[in-house]
Amino acid sequence: MEKTFVKTPEQTTGILLSAAEAEEYRDFKRRKYIQSVIENVAKASLELTEVTEPSEIGRLCALARKYSLSAVRVTPNRLSSAKAALAESKTLVDAFVGGTGKTLPKAKAYEAKLCVRGGAGELTLIPDEIVLNGDRLTELKKEIKKVLRKAGRVPVKLFLKGKKGLPELFRLSKLLSELGVGLSVPYFTGVERLKLDDKTACFIEVREVETAEVYQKMAGAGMDRIQTSRISEIYAELMEEAENYSFPVPLKNSAETSETAVESPPVTAAAPIREETPKVEPLEKAENYRALIEEYQNR
Repeated sequence: MEKTFVKTPEQTTGILLSAAEAEEYRDFKRRKYIQSVIENVAKASLELTEVTEPSEIGRLCALARKYSLSAVRVTPNRLSSAKAALAESKTLVDAFVGGTGKTLPKAKAYEAKLCVRGGAGELTLIPDEIVLNGDRLTELKKEIKKVLRKAGRVPVKLFLKGKKGLPELFRLSKLLSELGVGLSVPYFTGVERLKLDDKTACFIEVREVETAEVYQKMAGAGMDRIQTSRISEIYAELMEEAENYSFPVPLKNSAETSETAVESPPVTAAAPIREETPKVEPLEKAENYRALIEEYQNR
C-alpha cells in the first residue's frame, strides 16, 4: 500500500499532505467554520417592541444571553425590565425613541435623554415619515442632531419602516454617515449592496431576516446587525451545517506515488483525485504544512 499525499485547494505552491494531515486540516477548517457561525449569530438582535408581558420579555432576554446576541429592542416603558433581565450581559438594550414618528423633535430628544439615563445601550430613532418621504433632509438632519446631543456617547440609528430604493438609501446613508448615525432597514432582495458596493460607510441593521440562508448572506455581506425572530432555528441549522460540512482536499493519484516506500491508509471516497501535484521532500512538506496551519491560525 503506497503513501498518499494531498494538496490543499487554497495553495498553488504544490504543498503535499498525508491523509492523516489532511484530516487534521479538515478538522481545523471545520472548527474555523463553527467559530464563524458563532460570531455571525452574535450579530443578531431581537425585536421586543410588541411584547407586553414581563415574563415573555424575560424569556426572550434569556435567549439573547444564551446566544450572546448584540441587542434586544424595546419600548422605553420596558427598558428597565429588559435591563434587569440582561444584567451582567454584553447584550445591549436598544430603546425606541419617537413613538410613531409624529412626536416633536424636542420631545424625541427628551425621550432619548430619559432612555440613556435608564441604561439604554443604543437608541433607535423613528423619523417623521412625511419628512423622510418628502426628501426634506435638512429638516431630518436637525431632528437627528437634537437627539444626538441628548444621546451623548450612546449610538443612534434611524429606523425606516418601509422599503426604499437603493439610490434613496445610498443618499440617506451618506447623510447618516456624516452624522455618525446608523440605519435600520427591512430586508429586501438586493439590500446587501448597501455594503457590497462600498458606498455605505454607516452602521447598517437589516430587519425581518427569517431563514438561515438569508442570514448567512447578510452576515457575509458585512451587515453590522441582523434582526430575526427565529434565532434558535437559524442557529441550530447553521451549526448542523458547520458540524457536518466536509472540506475536500484533493488527493494525488496513488499511481504517481508508487515509488514511495512508506505505507499509509488508503484514499477515502470523500477525497477527489487530481493528477498534477508534484512530489515534495518529506521535510519540506512538513515545514510547508506547519506554515499553512500557522497562516490560518493568524487570520
